Amino acid sequence: MAGFGVKTLTFYGARLLCKLLYGLSGLFPRQAGKVCVGAYQNRFTDNSKYLYLHLSMLQQLKVIWITGDSELAARLNEQGLHAAERWSLKGIWHALTAGTYLYSAYVGDINQWLGKGARRINLWHGSPMKAIEFDITTGPMAERFQPPYGLLKRLKYHQEYLRPDLMLAPSEPVRACFASAFRLAESDIKLAAYPRSAFYQRYPTAKPARPASWRPRLILYAPSWRDGGTKHGLDTLLPAATLAPILERLNATLLLRLHPNDVKKGIKLPSHPQIVDISSREDVYDLLPELSLLISDYSSLYIDALLFDVPLAFYRFDEAEYRQCCRNAYHFADALEPPGPVVHTPDELIALLQQQDCLTRASSAELRHHHRQLYWQEPLADPFAIIETELGLTTAENQPEVGCSHPSDSLS
Repeated sequence: MAGFGVKTLTFYGARLLCKLLYGLSGLFPRQAGKVCVGAYQNRFTDNSKYLYLHLSMLQQLKVIWITGDSELAARLNEQGLHAAERWSLKGIWHALTAGTYLYSAYVGDINQWLGKGARRINLWHGSPMKAIEFDITTGPMAERFQPPYGLLKRLKYHQEYLRPDLMLAPSEPVRACFASAFRLAESDIKLAAYPRSAFYQRYPTAKPARPASWRPRLILYAPSWRDGGTKHGLDTLLPAATLAPILERLNATLLLRLHPNDVKKGIKLPSHPQIVDISSREDVYDLLPELSLLISDYSSLYIDALLFDVPLAFYRFDEAEYRQCCRNAYHFADALEPPGPVVHTPDELIALLQQQDCLTRASSAELRHHHRQLYWQEPLADPFAIIETELGLTTAENQPEVGCSHPSDSLS
């Protein structure tokens, strides 16, 4: 172990003990009707959230949200749902005895050290545009997924190396990407819609109320996470003084949605009453059908917006740097013509918004249709029915309790 410092030896020693704990967790009997659910960075969001809300209404399941956020756990319990903190006694017990883990990033969304023997269903939070997991060959994340796969790497990246037992994909190309990225057989990936895209169609009354201060038109700016972090201030990229009269003329509110990793860094935001930071919001899937324009860059959120034929624009202010420093893209995605105009500077963005054509559905309609055919295969199976079947529920068992209000009330 020459060349290893005390800090490194301590880290890998702790990882060895955790690996032993993981093995021991497989000795606990697991309950088929108990399901633990969690999401990335202890947030209540994405596919995990919507499947949890649905499954919590079924009579034959015990469904527990696991999180490191004590306030979130308390809030869900106050709503009449079941939730537990990850390392509380209750959280440990549920993690050791649940028959199924449902998560949207890694097993650690629930508990990566207590899950041996639980069935793992990964409801991956993104759509493959940038390469993911074991398909990443460039950028700072490549090291963890590329060979050699020695003991130290397996200890360091324990949860990344745990293969899921089941995934959902909305098209054959997406299924092929997931099979490669997660080292699965395509038969382990079911073709279905995502819970996040199907939830409000099934439960339209659960949709949160829109704030009265927002103007009729909504423009969402949702930049992607850069593997090396964002170096640009949004107050420069989105000059409030110049945008304000344009938003006034468009009768629009500009919503800002930063990636959770960028929120932690405290990136400086533009200041204006009609430029609203919604990064603390659980997610934006209820807003997508209402958008007049989605401005992204390399984010796969645009793929979710395709379902609702939302006009798109791409603000790629660091395109050359991004392509050089961040992870590789899938070849099929990289070869596609963007389904909306691409701009690279604040001046180009301002000019685009001044034209107003980008807010009409006729703009780039054929390109959006082409992308939609690639990422969303119609007709798609109901994701809730797929998961119910995978959990062994019969038609009689998987009916919501009579008279219960939907558990998503006041949660978004």
